[in-house]
Amino acid sequence: MSNSAVKQLILCADDFGIAPGVNKAILELIQAGRINATSCMTSMPDWSEDAARLKPLAGRIQVGLHVTLTDQASLAPMPKLAPDCQLPNMGKLLNLAITRRLNQKEIFAEILRQYDAFCKIMGNPPDFIDGHHHVHQFPVIRNAVIELIKQKRN
Repeated sequence: MSNSAVKQLILCADDFGIAPGVNKAILELIQAGRINATSCMTSMPDWSEDAARLKPLAGRIQVGLHVTLTDQASLAPMPKLAPDCQLPNMGKLLNLAITRRLNQKEIFAEILRQYDAFCKIMGNPPDFIDGHHHVHQFPVIRNAVIELIKQKRN
């Protein structure tokens, strides 16, 4: 196999921001050279403090946004999906997405808030965007993610 055919393996630890113990473990894995990517949940209470410790390591790995639309709190009330800032469980969100009962503007606004929270702490856009519980692939949500990427790359 020639060198040009060698493929890179990306080992990504999701859920940075979800809890202090998870954050600590991910930071240790980065420092040990065991992973080369992490994706961040910027809507979590421990995000800001622990992200400050992640930022100096960002040049060694890819750091992405882990869009969070299930089971946690939204960054602001979402009138239709989470008026009390409590996001639904994955089953309910998937049902709403498949039946196209999600409001794309509302979803876009929350993803934008999470994106802005990432940029505020990290000082630059995420290297990639994915989703907690793979929500970035769900109907309606994927369109909001694509729209955000289109807007932010210009």
